[in-house]
Amino acid sequence: MYKENNKLEEQIIQQTEISDTETINSLGLCLGASTVSIVHMEMKSSETKPRIVEFSLHPHEGNPKQTLLTALKNFDLKS
Repeated sequence: MYKENNKLEEQIIQQTEISDTETINSLGLCLGASTVSIVHMEMKSSETKPRIVEFSLHPHEGNPKQTLLTALKNFDLKS
């Protein structure tokens, strides 16, 4: 029984070490009455608060769909 518990503890420690370096990325979109807003946020598992990587605001002049498509093409999603 002790050996089984010890193996389980080792597996949990290994999983924790792997997840400590994990980064969660999020993309926020807002299609408002006059603008399209985009924000790229990330949070590392070792941090307590997310940080804003990049954001942009685009007036859509009545065409939010095309503005969103154009904005996403110009937005750096790889960072």
